[in-house]
Amino acid sequence: MKHLLIALLTLALTLAFCVFACAQVRSEALTTLNTLRLAQIQAERQDYAAAADAVLSAGESWKAQEHFFDIVLQHSEVDDVTTGFSSLYQLSLIHISEPTRLLSI
Repeated sequence: MKHLLIALLTLALTLAFCVFACAQVRSEALTTLNTLRLAQIQAERQDYAAAADAVLSAGESWKAQEHFFDIVLQHSEVDDVTTGFSSLYQLSLIHISEPTRLLSI
C-alpha cells in the first residue's frame, strides 16, 4: 500500500508540473505574439526604431524557448508567431530599401 501511495504521489506531482509548464509556455508564446503585433503597429505608424526593438526582444525570447515550444504548443500557435516574424521581416526590408530607392531616383 505504501508503494502504491508513493507511485500515485509521484504521478500527481509530475502531472501538476506538466500542467504548470504548459500554462507557462502558452503565456510566453502569447506575450511574444502580442509583442510582434505591437511591433507591426509601430512599424505602420513609421516608428521603426521602436518596432525594431520590439521585434528583437520578441525574437530573443522566442529563440530561447523555441524547441520546448515546438513540443508543447499547438501548430496554430507556433504558426502565428512564425507568420508574425515573417511579415515584420518583409516590412522591414521594404522600409530599409525605400531610402536607397529614393536616392537612385
